[in-house]
Amino acid sequence: MAKQLDRQLGFWSVYSISVGAMLGPGAFLLPGIAAAIAGPWACIAFGLAGLIVMPAVFTKAELATAMPVSGGTYIYIDRSMGPWMGTITGLGTWFSLSSKTAFALVGLGAYLVLFTTFSPLLFALGVLGVLVLLNIKGVGKVAGIQKVIIFLCIAALLLYCGIGISESDGTNFETALPKGIAGLLAASGMVFVAYSGVTKICSVAEEVRNPNRNLPLGMMAAQLSVMALYMLVAYVVAAHVPFWAADPVSGAVPDATTPITTAGSEFLNTNGYRFMAVIGVLALISMCNAGILATSRYPFAMARDSLMPDLFRRLHERHGTPVAAILATGVLLACLVAFLPLTILAKLASGFKIFIFSANHLALIILRESGASWYRPSFRSPFYPWTQIFGLIGGLVLLFYLGFLAVMGILAGVLVGTIWYFAYGRKRVQRGSALQHLWGESRILRETEMAELEEEMTDQAPRVIVPVFRDQTDTKPLVRLGASFVDVGLLEVVRLEEVPEQLQLMNYADDDQIMHNMAKEAESVCQELQVALEFHDVITHNAKQGLLQHAQATKAQWVVMSWPQTSEHMRFVRDPMAWWLDHPPCDLAVFKNKGHERFRRILVLAEPGPYDSLVTHIADKLARQEDGELLLYRTVPTTIETTELESMSAYHQQLGEMLTPKHTSLIERSDDKLGSITEISKQFDLIVMGAHPERALRTLLFGSFEHRLAENAHCSILRLKTPRDQVHPRLPLLLQEQPGRFDLGPAFAQAQIDVGISVRSKEELFARMAQLLAHTSNGNSDVVATAIWKRERHQSTALTGGMALMAATSPLISQTTLGVLTTETPVDFRGPGRRQVDLFFTVISPPSERQKQLWLLAHIARMTLRSDFLPAIRDAATAEELREQLTKFGGNGLL
Repeated sequence: MAKQLDRQLGFWSVYSISVGAMLGPGAFLLPGIAAAIAGPWACIAFGLAGLIVMPAVFTKAELATAMPVSGGTYIYIDRSMGPWMGTITGLGTWFSLSSKTAFALVGLGAYLVLFTTFSPLLFALGVLGVLVLLNIKGVGKVAGIQKVIIFLCIAALLLYCGIGISESDGTNFETALPKGIAGLLAASGMVFVAYSGVTKICSVAEEVRNPNRNLPLGMMAAQLSVMALYMLVAYVVAAHVPFWAADPVSGAVPDATTPITTAGSEFLNTNGYRFMAVIGVLALISMCNAGILATSRYPFAMARDSLMPDLFRRLHERHGTPVAAILATGVLLACLVAFLPLTILAKLASGFKIFIFSANHLALIILRESGASWYRPSFRSPFYPWTQIFGLIGGLVLLFYLGFLAVMGILAGVLVGTIWYFAYGRKRVQRGSALQHLWGESRILRETEMAELEEEMTDQAPRVIVPVFRDQTDTKPLVRLGASFVDVGLLEVVRLEEVPEQLQLMNYADDDQIMHNMAKEAESVCQELQVALEFHDVITHNAKQGLLQHAQATKAQWVVMSWPQTSEHMRFVRDPMAWWLDHPPCDLAVFKNKGHERFRRILVLAEPGPYDSLVTHIADKLARQEDGELLLYRTVPTTIETTELESMSAYHQQLGEMLTPKHTSLIERSDDKLGSITEISKQFDLIVMGAHPERALRTLLFGSFEHRLAENAHCSILRLKTPRDQVHPRLPLLLQEQPGRFDLGPAFAQAQIDVGISVRSKEELFARMAQLLAHTSNGNSDVVATAIWKRERHQSTALTGGMALMAATSPLISQTTLGVLTTETPVDFRGPGRRQVDLFFTVISPPSERQKQLWLLAHIARMTLRSDFLPAIRDAATAEELREQLTKFGGNGLL
């Protein structure tokens, strides 16, 4: 049976360890250094640094209650940004905390000089050895000692401040900021390290009782109390000794390394002076003790994730502590104490701590925005995301004023972490991350493309997949909608339970009542609608990839899923399942339920583009099932020309010819598209529309019209999308009942063709196509180019096989025309998949001929499925040869 760490730490242990990790350097070493840099009001520098650290307290409290395991920052960064960044921050935090602990150990020597002539270095190393042994004995013993020392230190410092304030006359504060704001910010950056220990307890969160309560309360209490104490101490120190100025008589600069005793000598007697020196030694030892405790857990946590050798994850059989990790930390501390001076240690520790806190803010944003089902913190940071933004900006400002050495230390740490990951960790780790879950990977996209190319038939029944997630409970409307999509085959409801990468899937293998209730509800719906049902409960580390692989393996016809969630504040990153909107391996329906189970009044938002045939087909199907009615609706600008309005009306008339239920058409003049649709939605049960244009960055930062409509509409929303490589012939089905209506021969005979053109970019290719088809718009190639680019921005038209197939519309185009271009060398179409295109088909038409355009587009798409079609087109040396091949494969006949 695997050994586990014993949870022994309560609220006061959390508080004492956090305070102890901060109290030493901030009160006993840094006030003099800060005063020398900032001037008499160095207390402001401590307050400013404390305010910038406070967001990190909230951030790490949330992260720790979501992931209360040993490793702290390393775990948070690894799970949100992946093992590469996890390695960098794990090693970086290990070094940062070690630098601060070494800083305190070196400071011990300065105070010990007041009592003995014994070598400060040897004494510091001896104290280090004792503390390492104490940590090996067990955390509970360490915490017990912490409480006693912390109580003595706080009491002594409060007494010290009380006496110091009463004895000060305020003359030192006449010159407020001798080095200006720059000096104040530089001092704030230097003292930043004083607060870093407040979050150290997160690295031993696995050993805290009731971490949901004790971690955030303990850290916040420690931060506020220590910040106030620092400011008081800095005020008293500056009030009695002008560390920022040389003595006017001797020219000597006051010693800033022991500020408590240097200032205390001005208002304390000999016994009081020595007592404060003893308290300083105890406080620094306390801080070192907490530092070793927290720092040693980083190699321990990394070893558990295979990023460090297994030796560091082994626990002592008797004491239950990671002995090798503690010893390795001790060796690192000994090297830092022996070879680096005090100020360099302080700058390196502060710089790396700013970097680590910034990484934590980004980790929280990624995890919060991703909607990962396993991320369930019991404490949530207030004023999200502005708290994290303030922490990020404040940290960058302090890092700038901290100087070149701190920045170089960070870059060196990143380099070392990167080398270690690629040399040791990469081949041992197969985990993903929340960031990968959000945006997807090119490997997954390639798998999708290969699945779309697959032409083999499957022996599995055709199916519609309805994915639901662990926290979803009201799934009945979604299941009912999914059942409506089943023509033949079955409905498969897949419950996806996503768990953190560091946890084993078998830990979640037991059945639960929610699963049974969900299965019964789905069965009831399918019995009512007479649809076959399969129900599966899938446990996965990556719900997006798991659903993708399942849809590919079963060759699903549809995936019908709930509308992905977005942050109410900002869209820094997308919901993991929002990736599906750009990369569906099959037809995709995304449903936002607003309380409607049956759809008898359906509002259809169909516009010429990649989805209008799908939108109209599904709306028609849903209306027939409920004996409902449809409204084909579109808003147009109030300044629209009459000819354009007539073209839109003709387009609606064409769509209406292919609808079987009762339907009407409404084209409304309005400059407020969102407001008009929102208002009319009060009269309907469902809006059916296509997916938003594939502009990932724009949609991420500003949202899309579809997102805003989903929030404002008064009825449910159904958004539809097709795979990129699928051209839907659904709308023209009824055309088969009208033989002779569209003749394929004239379309090929009148096609505009150019062969072997020399272009280097997508822009040049589109411009050549616009010139080729300019006659359809009275010679105005800009009209054609605008229509082509509008269509391309909505969804990439590049298909597999090195070809692109586009259908663009504009009211300013006079007739439906086919354009075909071949290029000398493939052109990078950019966008998803970075496909190379050397064959470009374009069917351009007015909206009033949309049926003809879709019919021609579908016929060309079927021709391209023949294995000998594309080679024959590419082999054509002249336009006439290419036209002959089109006529040959098209059969020169009717559909």
